[in-house]
Amino acid sequence: MHLALDARSDVALYRSPRNSAETGFSLARGTDLLVHRAPGGTLYYYFYHWSLYENETNICQITSKDAARDFILEHVRQSDRLNIVFP
Repeated sequence: MHLALDARSDVALYRSPRNSAETGFSLARGTDLLVHRAPGGTLYYYFYHWSLYENETNICQITSKDAARDFILEHVRQSDRLNIVFP
């Protein structure tokens, strides 16, 4: 199976911070949670592990809806500032 996952256009359920809350400096890596709707309507949840380091590769990792929900809940517990939508 080939999915056209695209972290730039798929719906972001959670985007990891790009700047440090303490220092304001850019962060070099993080993990986002996105959802992709296939042409047949099936939703695919996936983590997008990103890095700004030249020697590291960005990776998409398919996950289950339950694991995606757990990821969101864990981040909600860590921060009361998040505005998260979960389709």
